[in-house]
Amino acid sequence: MKTTITRAQLAEAAQAVKGLVSKDGLSAFSKIRLDASGCMSATGSNGDVQVEWRLEEGEIENTGTVTVPGTAFVSFVGAMPEGKVEIDDDFGKKVRMKGGGVVFKLAAGEAIDFPMMAGPKDEAKAALHIDAVLFREMLRKVRFAVSTDATRKSLKGVNIDLKDGKLGMTATDGRRLAHVERIDVTDKAMLGMNITLPTKTVSILYGLLERMSEGDVYMVFDGSAVRIVGDKWGMTAKVLAEAYPNWHKVVPEDNRDTHLIRMKRMMFLEAMGRAALASDETSGVKITIVNGRATFEARNDITAAKTDMPVEDMDNVKCEFRVNPRLMKDALEVIDDDEFILHTDCGNSTPFKLTCTVPWVAVIMPYRKEG
Repeated sequence: MKTTITRAQLAEAAQAVKGLVSKDGLSAFSKIRLDASGCMSATGSNGDVQVEWRLEEGEIENTGTVTVPGTAFVSFVGAMPEGKVEIDDDFGKKVRMKGGGVVFKLAAGEAIDFPMMAGPKDEAKAALHIDAVLFREMLRKVRFAVSTDATRKSLKGVNIDLKDGKLGMTATDGRRLAHVERIDVTDKAMLGMNITLPTKTVSILYGLLERMSEGDVYMVFDGSAVRIVGDKWGMTAKVLAEAYPNWHKVVPEDNRDTHLIRMKRMMFLEAMGRAALASDETSGVKITIVNGRATFEARNDITAAKTDMPVEDMDNVKCEFRVNPRLMKDALEVIDDDEFILHTDCGNSTPFKLTCTVPWVAVIMPYRKEG
């Protein structure tokens, strides 16, 4: 193998795959696969997720595929001076990186020993094309609610569902839930879709999508794996085997006892943040809404805080409840609207929901002591 590529392109590839590299230095997952066939690519895998990054502007003199120690490769790329870098291997024994008067050498391994993941089978259910920016924004609006509880495996990811032209994404950890949807997805190639991407996969996918400012991504899946392809990258990942719970039952339905309160989002976050400075694990922040104003109060053994703000109370009914300020903050920071609507029956034992102008909803349980 012998190829010439810019240091900037190499750095882009190294950053894309480094999060998958095992640091033990011994397993096959501690390697990065370099492939100079057709175009240069770098591949990293942890056994559950695999990412390939294409370096499309390289000059390949001799084709070939090798593996190199991943951590050392990333470090060496970071230390290379800007400009062109020549990469070649010494008959599969050493890989040399040379550029700008700097030479690094790494042990070379057999490409066949790299554990390439199998993607969806040929009979994969269907394929979907979706705008990369839209896909990223939908993930951003729900991934904060993913469960971190190892005992609740079915909740440790983001559920993606497509039915009748409506694409939805959902995440929940039992204390809060977030759901976002688009009703204008009309890809006729997709007959139906319901998969759950594990938390680690979502994090890696989100990072890859952040690198795309335009263009589509392509997704194909079956019951065990998903393959997603972007402009310069491809990702293969396992999907959760456990069925995602029926989250619709968690979302409170509006009825005659539901009160709607419209609030300024940033004003609410600032007021709640001030009150939260005096909150503790047993009390949270108490919010009282009456006569067009919301009052935020919190206290602990040595401090207390109180502040208020105007609201648009659509029903003019006094409401009082306690919230976990962190859960509220996480939800409200993922939307961009200037205002949001709080739906509540003013009880301290039932969940309340948040909505805004986009088809997004967050459901949050009233405050309880963290376990």
